Amino acid sequence: MKYIFTLTLISTAFVVFSQKGNFPKGNFPEEYYSMKSYPKDPEAEAVILYDAAVSSFIRGVDGFEYHFEHFRRVKVFNDAGLDYGNIEIMLYQEKGMEWEKIESIEATVYNEENGRKTATKLDVSQIYDERVNQYWMRKKVAFPNVKSGSIIEYSYKVISPYVFNLRDWNFQNSVPTEYSEYITYMIPFYEYVYLLQGASKFSHQKSYIDNNLNQQFGTIIFKFYVHEFAMENIPAFKDETFISSEEDYIIKLDFQLAKVNQPNGTKRDIMTTWDKMRKDLTKDINFGKFEEKAEKQIAKSLTITETSSLSDNEKIEWAVSFVKNEYKWDGFYGKYSNKTIKELLNTKTGNDSALNLYLVALLKQMGFTAFPVIISTRGNGKIKADYPFSHFFDYTICAIKTEGGHVMLDATDILLPYYMLPQRCFNDKGLIINEEEPNWINFKSLSTSANNYTFFFQFDENLNQNITYVHLGDSYQSYQLRKKFNSNTELIRTELQKKGYSNIAEEIKIYNAEDITKPYRYSAQFQISSEILANKIYLNPFLKEGLSENPLKGDTRTYPIDFIHKISENFNVQIEIPDGYKIEYLPSDYKYGTDLFELALTTSVKDQSISLQFRYEFKNATYDVKYYNKVKSYFRDIVRVTNERIILTKE
Repeated sequence: MKYIFTLTLISTAFVVFSQKGNFPKGNFPEEYYSMKSYPKDPEAEAVILYDAAVSSFIRGVDGFEYHFEHFRRVKVFNDAGLDYGNIEIMLYQEKGMEWEKIESIEATVYNEENGRKTATKLDVSQIYDERVNQYWMRKKVAFPNVKSGSIIEYSYKVISPYVFNLRDWNFQNSVPTEYSEYITYMIPFYEYVYLLQGASKFSHQKSYIDNNLNQQFGTIIFKFYVHEFAMENIPAFKDETFISSEEDYIIKLDFQLAKVNQPNGTKRDIMTTWDKMRKDLTKDINFGKFEEKAEKQIAKSLTITETSSLSDNEKIEWAVSFVKNEYKWDGFYGKYSNKTIKELLNTKTGNDSALNLYLVALLKQMGFTAFPVIISTRGNGKIKADYPFSHFFDYTICAIKTEGGHVMLDATDILLPYYMLPQRCFNDKGLIINEEEPNWINFKSLSTSANNYTFFFQFDENLNQNITYVHLGDSYQSYQLRKKFNSNTELIRTELQKKGYSNIAEEIKIYNAEDITKPYRYSAQFQISSEILANKIYLNPFLKEGLSENPLKGDTRTYPIDFIHKISENFNVQIEIPDGYKIEYLPSDYKYGTDLFELALTTSVKDQSISLQFRYEFKNATYDVKYYNKVKSYFRDIVRVTNERIILTKE
């Protein structure tokens, strides 16, 4: 269950508190060196022993700066935990303004070998910068001498001019956390709300006024309002299979700037209403005004009369294809266009919003009722509809109103047919931005993404299996295959080799690589050695394409199973029985179906040939948590069927 609480971070409780950033560096029990596992989670590859951060506002040259100080201590138990020897720190920048910066970063790695303790300091040459997009930069840090048994301590301070960007705090991580604490030093000029996700309460929570030195801004004297949030013994966040985003379910604290109180007494609300957000976006130079200018440009220079004889569906296809072919997506997300209309026309590139706002304008000029829809992509987390904050959204798509409902479109990915949205867009709902009133669109994929396999088995005189292998993808699976391989047969050969197939014939055929309206298909031939024991051939009719283990590991689950779309797999297998052999064992036919799932296995034998058909389909794109055990049992059946062997024995 998900709990969300709100609180204006201005309190009147009086408590004494310690200094900011007073972290216990290097001060830990000796037994941490000999610690072999974490008693509360013996299977964990590491444990976060102490995790703490302090946020504060410090007077700068032109007002206030936001400071974020973070300290963490981690114990690594095995090689799987070595990833904690690498961290990433995200830094933000508004267009035309300065970047957030790291003022200091320190790290020490402690080890004990043969009774000798060592402490290795961070080498600054192991810090790298990686540009993510126009707003974010990733600072990557690799700690030295990290190995099984290491204790890692690191700290850093981020200084930011963006007071609205108070950093969220994850109490929960992929490994257990023994203690996690977040402390904020607030000032009376900025009011925040917080949203607690994934838990109903804190282990410790205090709010008080810091009675140390008075602070001054202009003629105003004030003290810090301090808020302390802590949790203990937080379990690891596990079983991330089929999840929209970890950010939707992990235990975390999310801060949102709600109001700015100016020193002159005026106030500005940041926590708005959906209606005001809609109106503001329609007037924004990088959103509504961009769309208006695009309409004027299209009306003036683009001839669309040639589409007048087309049906509505053909017109929509023409419009989406025109934008995809004329302009290229630069890979950046954003609800605002990152280009002016002039820049888009000149550079022929832009982010999702630039392309899709242009598509809205084009469709309007063609006579459709079109409008933009702002959404949060899957990796960004779901929208919290009770809290009207603009920054929840990170992407813009296009929608058309029809008699049958809304048709949603996206012009970023040239490998997708016009009627298919990228998978990143399927994340619960989006907000329509039009001239009338705010309205939500709840949407999910209605298509079934399918893998279809056809295998032909023939035996040579040495009882090696000569296989003809055909793989056809449908819907989103077709897109994934086309994106991965396109027309490159060597990429397919490499993929087959990774799966364990060898002796692959020179010729690999690809069908419909360029035609995105048709299913992507490829075929190959290879030879595998038969598994023979006591004159019996043990044959796997599903080769390496069956499900080897259940992807759902946990005994319970507290969040939905999200496939994005309905999924299906279909196998059609033909096996020529070698001379002198007969069937000793053939899997029995098996079939069942519900409104949630269906599975069917059928076999037949004619002369010296075995035919086998196997199919399963998950009929929902998303399953509520109450169906977890059912879905887990469906996967268990798939594993059982696809791991059964056909046994042939000598006559």
